[in-house]
Amino acid sequence: MPEQGKPAYDREYAQDFSGYYNKLKIFRLVDIQKKKLLAKYFSDKSEDYTLLDLGCGTGSITSSFAQNCTVIGIDQNPVLLKIAQKNGLKTIQSEISLIPLSENSVEAVFMGDVIEHIESRSAILSEVNRVLKKNGMLIIITPNYSSPLWNIAEKMANFLSGKDLSGHITPFTKEALFFWVDKYTKLSKIGCINFGMWLFAVGQKN
Repeated sequence: MPEQGKPAYDREYAQDFSGYYNKLKIFRLVDIQKKKLLAKYFSDKSEDYTLLDLGCGTGSITSSFAQNCTVIGIDQNPVLLKIAQKNGLKTIQSEISLIPLSENSVEAVFMGDVIEHIESRSAILSEVNRVLKKNGMLIIITPNYSSPLWNIAEKMANFLSGKDLSGHITPFTKEALFFWVDKYTKLSKIGCINFGMWLFAVGQKN
């Protein structure tokens, strides 16, 4: 996310985002487990199945599923969206807290390393619930602030860089993620990946 007071569409931020991702192999390594998790749910879907990647960035996590189902990526940053489009996503530039889609229009919503950047959890999850079809699926992946390993890694990264790299304003513990996902959908699964440093939750709209 951009530094405080810096717009999400800032070109410098987009270059920083892509630069960090491409230079640091650790980001690509942790993404492997995220992709494996999503593959359990989306690898067998067809073109008439719509997956919304909310806060998609470059679409690096969901791009492989664009070969078989329809993946819509929403983000504020036009520079990152151009990359996502090249990765096969159908893109929309918009604030993610105001999803420009009709009610009951998508089969699934994915939020990967996004919700911890959103000030109002209730606002974003209400929007997700609105656009999901009945029995639609929500999958959230977010850093695990219950994890000592995550907290140590984040503090070290901030210390070495001299600034807050994460920009997380609403961090989640496992208990918090359970509560919020189950409040707006029916929670079906919750767990950890990447040595417990990331949480994931799967919910289904009633």
